[in-house]
Amino acid sequence: MKKTIYIIAAFVAAVSCSKNTPVPMREYSFETVYTRAVISNVGKFSWDKNDRIAVWNESGNAFVNFTSVAGKGVFSAMAPADAHFEGSAFYPAGIPVSNQEVNLPGSYASALEPEMAFPMHAVVQDGSKLLSFKHLGAMANFSIIRFSPEADHLEISSPGKKLSGAFQLSSGSSSIQEVQVTEGSGSIKVAFTPGESTLSVTVPLPVGSYPLTIKLLKGEETLLEVAGTENLSFARAVFTRFRAIDANPVNAVPIELVKTESYSLEEEDELWD
Repeated sequence: MKKTIYIIAAFVAAVSCSKNTPVPMREYSFETVYTRAVISNVGKFSWDKNDRIAVWNESGNAFVNFTSVAGKGVFSAMAPADAHFEGSAFYPAGIPVSNQEVNLPGSYASALEPEMAFPMHAVVQDGSKLLSFKHLGAMANFSIIRFSPEADHLEISSPGKKLSGAFQLSSGSSSIQEVQVTEGSGSIKVAFTPGESTLSVTVPLPVGSYPLTIKLLKGEETLLEVAGTENLSFARAVFTRFRAIDANPVNAVPIELVKTESYSLEEEDELWD
C-alpha cells in the first residue's frame, strides 16, 4: 500500500512540475513589400503604427498576431521557440478563421474603422521573412450630403447577396486569392455621431458584380434609401469613388449610384509611402 501511495505521489509531482514549466519563447519578425494600410485623404498608402497581422503557426496549429511597432512594414511578435510559420498571413489580424477562410465585419463603430480594415492576404513561404500582401477584395467610397442630423448609421447591402460574414478564399486572376460575393444576406453598417450633415465612408466589398442599396438610418428607422437596380462591378484591389448623394432633394430628383473615379490599389507605385 505504501509503495502505491509513493508512486501516485511521484506521478502527481511530475505532472505538476510539467504544468509549471514555461514554454521557451523567442521573438520573430516579418517584413512586408508594397502594400498598405491607411488610405489618406490625398490618396497615399502606407503601413501604420500598431497595425497587426495574423500569421499561421503550423506547429502550434493557430494564428499568431504580429504588430508593426514603428509603422514601417516590419512586424514582430513573441511566439514559442518551436514555431513554424507557413501557409497564410492576413491583415487585419482579426479576420482569419482558417488558412482559407475569413470573416468580414458587418458593423463598424465609426467611419474611420472600415477605411483601415480592408482585408489582405499573403502567402507565407517556408523559411522566408518577406510577406507580399495582396488585397482580397475591392474598396468603395460613398458620400452623403445635406441629410437629417438625426441620422446615426449608414447601411450598405445588396438584395440576395452577402457583403459581410464568412467567406472562403477563391483564386482570381493570376491565381491571386480573393473574396468573392456569394448568395445570402449580410449588410455593412457604419455608425457615426448624430448631428453631422455630411458623411464620407470607405468600405471593403467582396469581388463581383451586384447592385447596391444605400440606407441612412436613425436607429432602425430608415431616413433615406437609394436602391440600385443595375449591377455594379467591384474588382479586386480597385478603389471606386461614387458621386455624392444629395439627400435634400431626394423626393424631387431620382438618385443613382454613379462612379466618378477608379484606380488600382496595387499597381500605382507612386501612391505608396
